[in-house]
Amino acid sequence: TYEETAEDTADDTAELEVFEHTGSEKIKPRPWLIEGWALKKALTLLVGQPGIGKTMLLHMLGYALATGNPILLKTILERGNVLIIAAEETLNEMDLRLKAASEMMGKNDGKFKLYKRGLEHDLKLVRFTKEAARATKQYQQLRNTIKKRNIKYIVLDPLINFQTGSYDENNNQNMDAYVKNYLIPLAIEMNGAVIAGHHTNKLSMVSTQDNELLVDNQNALMAARGASSLIGAARFVLALQPMTKKLWE
Repeated sequence: TYEETAEDTADDTAELEVFEHTGSEKIKPRPWLIEGWALKKALTLLVGQPGIGKTMLLHMLGYALATGNPILLKTILERGNVLIIAAEETLNEMDLRLKAASEMMGKNDGKFKLYKRGLEHDLKLVRFTKEAARATKQYQQLRNTIKKRNIKYIVLDPLINFQTGSYDENNNQNMDAYVKNYLIPLAIEMNGAVIAGHHTNKLSMVSTQDNELLVDNQNALMAARGASSLIGAARFVLALQPMTKKLWE
């Protein structure tokens, strides 16, 4: 529920600030980082079933953003230092994945850094109670790291792992607070992007039309598990669907 504050009732004659559109404004191009996949100061979700390859693709994305190597025919428009935080992978497993990415995608010239944090070091960014959501001490430490190491991209996998307390992923208010109040501000602070892995619900992305199997883009968009506010807050949702033999043919 919305409660009026003293600020709301202080001056009932004040106007809301608005801006006239004249048609003569200078239009700036969208600040793409990867066209169609990632935008500056925004959240991109990579969603899919367990075991489908999200974690490997997220490591490939991190490697591409640091090195400038293309990924799946996509060009990296702005390189930067990358921090990959994989809560379910050991540091050695992360090294194996990044080594595989380098062998497949191309060399690293070292101009930008790849940082990592694995399951050996737990990380909780937001603590939920019944009354509110609050940043943890580790959240401020992450902000300090972003500033000190000039991080432009953060890869989080899986998204749901970095909160604690009385959190319900199906609660729109909880999800809204988690994403809009804590994750997207990191992207704004970095002038880059947060890219997060997330599991899908049981909704299939494949539909049947005239006896043909098709990938349903609307179902893919809504495939992310949990509250709908997650989809509303994310700028892009990249969904992975297992390739069936019929669909392949």
